[in-house]
Amino acid sequence: MFLCENIRNWLAKLKIDMTLEQLKQLITDLGYEDVRVFDDYDYADAFIGMSDDGRAVYSYDKMIEWLMYKENWTYEEAVEWIDYNTIRALPYYPDGPIVVYDVPEYMKDDYEEVKEPDKGND
Repeated sequence: MFLCENIRNWLAKLKIDMTLEQLKQLITDLGYEDVRVFDDYDYADAFIGMSDDGRAVYSYDKMIEWLMYKENWTYEEAVEWIDYNTIRALPYYPDGPIVVYDVPEYMKDDYEEVKEPDKGND
């Protein structure tokens, strides 16, 4: 997946909320055309990159944050809306966007880097 984190960080530092048109222009500038993006709640600030097969990729957690910020919804309201109105509709859109779920922070500690044992001189 091609991540646009540098661009997202740059926009965040400038405190610019990405609009749908800016998102479409960014995708075009990355060399992709006719990419299906969310547009009825565009979740533009939740866009995190492109898949290998040219589909827009969004962060589920950032979609929740976007609705909480833009619509002043609670966490539960945002989750319910996304699950019912967005995720449930994805199978009906061929080549539609991909939504990825972040690994919870509490689980990351359980998967520390595994190091190879020292081979030593036997």
